[in-house]
Amino acid sequence: MVGAKELSQAYKFHKSSGIPERFHRNKLIADGRSAQAFANEVINRVKLEFMGAVNDKGQYDIYTKVSTAIGPGGLISKKQSIKELIVGNNILKAVSRLYAELASSKPPTVSMGDGSEDKEKYIDHIDYQKEISEQVFLQSYAGRYLLKCILLDEKVYFETTDPSRYFCIKNKINTSINNSVVKYSFEEKDKQSKMYCEIYSEGHTEYRTFLVKEDVLEEIEHYMDLTDQEGFKKDGLGWLDTYEGWQVVEVKNIFETSDYDEDCIIANRELVVGDTLTSQAFDKIANPLLQVPQSMLEYDQNGSATVRIDDRVVMVGKEDAELKQIALESKVNEWKVHRDTLKEQIYTATGTNEMAFGLSKDGAGSISGESKRRSLERTLATTEVKRGKVIKALEELSIWGIKRLSNSEVEVFIESKEIVSLSTKEKLEIAAIAFEKGIMSLEEAIEYINLTNISTEEEVSKIKGDLNYRDKLTRLLIELAKNVRDNDLQVSLQTQVDELLQEFKLGGE
Repeated sequence: MVGAKELSQAYKFHKSSGIPERFHRNKLIADGRSAQAFANEVINRVKLEFMGAVNDKGQYDIYTKVSTAIGPGGLISKKQSIKELIVGNNILKAVSRLYAELASSKPPTVSMGDGSEDKEKYIDHIDYQKEISEQVFLQSYAGRYLLKCILLDEKVYFETTDPSRYFCIKNKINTSINNSVVKYSFEEKDKQSKMYCEIYSEGHTEYRTFLVKEDVLEEIEHYMDLTDQEGFKKDGLGWLDTYEGWQVVEVKNIFETSDYDEDCIIANRELVVGDTLTSQAFDKIANPLLQVPQSMLEYDQNGSATVRIDDRVVMVGKEDAELKQIALESKVNEWKVHRDTLKEQIYTATGTNEMAFGLSKDGAGSISGESKRRSLERTLATTEVKRGKVIKALEELSIWGIKRLSNSEVEVFIESKEIVSLSTKEKLEIAAIAFEKGIMSLEEAIEYINLTNISTEEEVSKIKGDLNYRDKLTRLLIELAKNVRDNDLQVSLQTQVDELLQEFKLGGE
């Protein structure tokens, strides 16, 4: 069992690791709130642009003209947050969504091992396609997560926990192995901070409650009585649930880190800053300043200046220069080049490109499946690895849950389908060449093409049943029917064609 001292040390290390803070930042970006994620950085940069117009709280003054019953009342001002003017950029969110969409574009095939078919009832309600989509997305921006199997009403369910709410206690000899995994949550009550823990180890789960005193944990009586829970027994101040294997699996991203590495975060931040400043520049272009001569101004006793206007006519002196608006030029082209460079950095780091997002302007929409494979090779390879990790975890916990519910050995297989499919024509060409050169047998070629829902054995028997002769005969009758002028004979030939198609099952049911 895990002691309070060992748990305290692991929690303290987790808290100081920066993992919770990085996760919450990444989640904001993944939720499409990049403007909020980078608000402070943008405000600091925009302050320079506004040259003192923004205060230390990120606010600026806006003025509204008001009138009274007896005439003009003047201007009133109020503070407004500059955060509302920040222009977000969702490129990193789009990367995570791309992985999730590619990984779950086709529903997986879920099957049971021999003798386990009667146990499908435990998992037949699970939408594995949805599970893969959501978990690949979480894996991408979080970097890792905890997948737990829950048994409820004789059914298997899954629950994910993000890295800000769990930490691992490593094996002291081999740190790549987890001795225990601790899922936790907090509650502030009666001026005391309580930490509720589920401690997962191989063969058992502990349920315990601790008081938090300056990162030191002191165990107290568990907040919930689990007497009615089947299989649970009292263990000191907590409760213990015993079983075989692990109830949880930690799923790690490639290289065990988030796809939002610090370089990508910086690039995304620069896109947000640059787009915000460019937006302000466009605003100045759309609303240019007015240059007026000194003679147009009249000053009151407080030193405030007003412009002399008489019936919408501006009064100027003979020697005054012509009035004009000051047009500000924005170097949009330079920003566009820099912007494209930042996007390329993110594409390179994440193994994606414009074609993957459907943004290619070179006719990518009409290219073949094989060409798409080559263009998206890195993206597809990365997605396959991510999906493979998720599927492996789902298989392990499905087996664990069914085994515990049924008290018998089971096998669960989740088979994914290729992400980018070849066209029928491409598959036929590959199969024909492979069969001709002896690389594929007839059975292998049929299984590879997989155009029908019948078994390979049935398909082979049909083909071996003199299909060439039947095909030639049917085509000959069809051509003859096209060239015969006699209506009665044409109808008769068409009837024979229809009967042959039905007999040979060439035309469908």
